[in-house]
This record gives sequence, structure tokens and C-alpha cells, in this order.
Amino acid sequence: MVYFILSIVIIVFGKFIYDSFLTNNTEKNWEKYKYANPHEAVAVENSKGLNMNPHAAIRTDGYYLGRHTGNDFNNNPFTLYFLLIFTKKGFVGFDNIEDIVEWRRDNTNEIMKETIFEINDIEKIEISSSLTNYNILNGGISMKFFDSEAYENKSDIQNPSSYDEWHGSIIHNGLILSFERVYFNLELMKYTKDNIIKNLKFEFVQIKF
Repeated sequence: MVYFILSIVIIVFGKFIYDSFLTNNTEKNWEKYKYANPHEAVAVENSKGLNMNPHAAIRTDGYYLGRHTGNDFNNNPFTLYFLLIFTKKGFVGFDNIEDIVEWRRDNTNEIMKETIFEINDIEKIEISSSLTNYNILNGGISMKFFDSEAYENKSDIQNPSSYDEWHGSIIHNGLILSFERVYFNLELMKYTKDNIIKNLKFEFVQIKF
């Protein structure tokens, strides 16, 4: 009986030590890691335990698709899809899709395969609202799309006054991105950002070659 009681005491004491010190230390270490490596932490948190490698890579053998829902100015619900195709040469193509059913019907695997081949053949790009360079740093990714037809950009197309920016984290087979509309505020004499979408998840769709 004495040994039994002693065993219970040891188990309870051990659990107390684990809960009070080890668990707390693990949580503190994780918070420190998240602070120092925000993008890599996002990759781990979105791995669902299948791939704990914090170094997620961008993929070029398919496309990324994000689904955004909201309400328009008349408070009517809408759904909009965003498409991103990345190349190994550092370019990214962008498109928005209103009718995903029709788009998928028109863009079969063969058509998307040709699209990916074509975009990967590009060696040089002009300022565009649908094609730009992307930058990767410490697991984070950013891209700025410039509309050359926008009125505020026509006076100096090499130094646009407004642009759309997507930025966020690379996760395994996906992206977590926020969308901002950036413009030069003449009153403040600096760039101002409007936060349009925050932390939208993009799923990667692989194309069969």
C-alpha cells in the first residue's frame, strides 16, 4: 500500500512539474520563435502536423487559388477567386475570377499546362496589373502589381503613384496573403495603404505534365 501511495505521489508531482515548467517553457520558446521567424511559424502552424518543416517553398508546377467572400456596397454577398502562377525566373501572373465553375470548365489541365509553359518562357516584363516580379525573404513573399492604365500612373509610368500589393507567408502547398491598395497621398506626401483583404489562404493546384 505504501508503494502504491508513493507511486501516486510521484505521478502527481511529475505532472505538476511538466505542466508548470516544461509546458510553459515550450510555449515560451514557441512564442519567441514566432516573434523571430513569423513566416516560418505560419508554415508550421498550417502544416496540420503532416510536415513540420518551417521552410516551405513556392511551387511552379501549377497555380495557387484563393477564395474571398464578402459583401458589396449594396450589402449583397459575393465570392471572388484570385489566381497566381509563379515561374522559376521570378515572375508571377495574376488574375481574378468571378465564375469559378465556368473558369474551370474553360481551363482544363491541358490549357493550364500551355499557360504555364507560356508564362515560363517570359524573359522580360513591362509594368502590368497582371504580371510582375515576386520577392521571397525568410519565408515571406511579396509582389506589387502596377496598373499602367490608371489615371494617377499615366504621368510617370516608371514611378507609379498607385499599385496593388499582395504579401504574406509561404506554407506547404499554399500561401497566406494579405492584399493592400497603395497610393501616394499628396496631402501627407507619402504612400498610404488601404487594407483590403487580410490573411487569405491560397491552395496550390498541381497541373499534370
